[in-house]
Order: sequence, then C-alpha cells, then structure tokens
Amino acid sequence: MAKPLCSEREFVLGGATVLLARGPADARTGLVARAAGGVLELPPDRISVQHSCPRCGGRDHGRPVVAAIGPDDRTCWVSSSRTGNYAAAAAHGSAPIGVDIESVSRVWAHPVDDVLLHPIERRAIARLRPEAARRRLAQLWVAKEAILKSTGDGLTRDLTQLLVTVHGRKATVQSWPDTLALAAPPQVRLFDVGSDVVGALATQR
Repeated sequence: MAKPLCSEREFVLGGATVLLARGPADARTGLVARAAGGVLELPPDRISVQHSCPRCGGRDHGRPVVAAIGPDDRTCWVSSSRTGNYAAAAAHGSAPIGVDIESVSRVWAHPVDDVLLHPIERRAIARLRPEAARRRLAQLWVAKEAILKSTGDGLTRDLTQLLVTVHGRKATVQSWPDTLALAAPPQVRLFDVGSDVVGALATQR
C-alpha cells in the first residue's frame, strides 16, 4: 500500500489541475488518481492508474493512463513527475499534457548543455549571472521534457533542435524538429515547487 504524502498543494494552470506534494516515491500513483479524480469529479478510489512505455511497451513504467472504474468509462489526460522528495501530477479533461519537475542544483551538477541547449539558448544563458543561469538551465530542462511528455515522445528526441525561450512564467516554443509530432506549439507554463525545484506544464492546443 502506498504511503501517504506528507504535504500537498493544488492549483490550476493551462486548463489543467496540478497537484504538488512531498512524500515517498510510491505515493505518486495516488497523486495521479487524485488529480484525475478532480477533473472527472470522482473519488480517487474510482480511478484506475496504469502505465504505458512508448519505447518498450512495458506496463510497470512510462506514461500514466487513467480510466474511471465501473460503468462510467470516462478518462482524461494525465502526466506525472518526481525529483527527490517532490512529486507532481497533472490532469486535463480535453488536451494532452506533460508535467515535469526537477532540482536546479541537480541539473547544474550534470553536463546537460550539449544534449539540451539549442545554440540560441546557449548564447542567452551565457549572458546571465551565474544564479540566473542555473535556474534558466533547469527551466529549459523541465519545459522541454514537459513538451515531449505531452506529445508522448518522452526523451527520445534531440532536445538541441527544440528552441524554447523563457519570459517570466511563460516558455515559448519557437521551433522544433520535423520528427516531433506538433501541429502547433504547445502552451508551456513554468512554476516553482520549492526553493531549489522548478516545474513546467505543457498543454497541447
């Protein structure tokens, strides 16, 4: 049985219900059920949460998929993420979404520039002060991963070909590779989870 989360925060962003929490790793499924239940107006115990990996077809990991239990077969789009003791889940009633959270210090500690940054992004970060540069790098990471979650691709595409600019709490997709299944740029919103953790929600239009 999943352990309870010790704290939780809920808000609406980009038309999606977003839940943030701190707690044990095995509580994330329950967080997804609560987010989906809020959208479908059902209690969490009426929500079935399964997973589907687009790369290997595995059912014990990958993108979460939800459905109402019983005669009510309604469903919604969901996404989830975890870093350290923080977890996030999001649900939307009509549009594909992706949510991602990550530690600023963790991103900065790993050499991600060559696999993450478009040349324009690299030049923009070079002009920032060190603290702002660390935060911008993490914001670009979560924004791009949220986008790829919303398309169902996950981290299977070249992130350096995806150009994203950040202005305040908004991340704008300027260009993307032909291999990415986007008919139009998604809406991407940034948010703070903790003092060292940032997040992004991408909503397909």
